[in-house]
Amino acid sequence: MIFTGTPEGVIWGYPESERHWLKTGETVAVAVEGLGELVTPIGEWKE
Repeated sequence: MIFTGTPEGVIWGYPESERHWLKTGETVAVAVEGLGELVTPIGEWKE
């Protein structure tokens, strides 16, 4: 699987109360039955 994200601006189509940005400490997980699970922790942005 390749995740490329969401095109810029998509979130602006949702009401402000329904917008959710990923925050430090949250995780994103994807699982494929019989293959396994990939868990990605969200950390601080460092340049």
